[in-house]
Amino acid sequence: MREALTDLQDVDEILWTTFEGFRSRAVASRPYFDPLCDWLQEQVFPGRKLTNSSLELTRRLRADFIFQQLAVEERALLGRHDADEYWPQGPSVMQLADSGLLRDEFRYAGLTGFQRPVRCAPFVAAAIALGAREYELPQAALVYELRTLRGFDSEWFDTAYAQSLALGLAQNEGEEAL
Repeated sequence: MREALTDLQDVDEILWTTFEGFRSRAVASRPYFDPLCDWLQEQVFPGRKLTNSSLELTRRLRADFIFQQLAVEERALLGRHDADEYWPQGPSVMQLADSGLLRDEFRYAGLTGFQRPVRCAPFVAAAIALGAREYELPQAALVYELRTLRGFDSEWFDTAYAQSLALGLAQNEGEEAL
């Protein structure tokens, strides 16, 4: 795009303003685009800094703080649903979660039963999005399960997905993956 606009004055400023507008619209409709847009900004505009960059904030905060935020969201998830309510299952999601794809904190290995797939799903989706492991493209069953699990509580899924994307994108080489 820079090359196409080389004849214009202040090309970098035009592109930056356009990107900021795109980021605002994307994050307003899908909050989990926030860390992705921040990462994209670092790649395309390395000399610029965003205000309120979730990715930069994640880098500065300790992982314990992020885990505490996720624990708050998890309690909110449990508060939105009855114990007798049907929680969707996700055998493909759980197979990936238990295969070593996720950190122990995101596997919920201490839990058994019906609530575990809903809790693990956003972390599995983020690990797939971040390319944490080489394997075939998601099968139809996995995509269906992820959609079903997100549909059960999209507030939990979207928040946990955004946090795990930010953690994954913010980690330095050699650090533990999701």
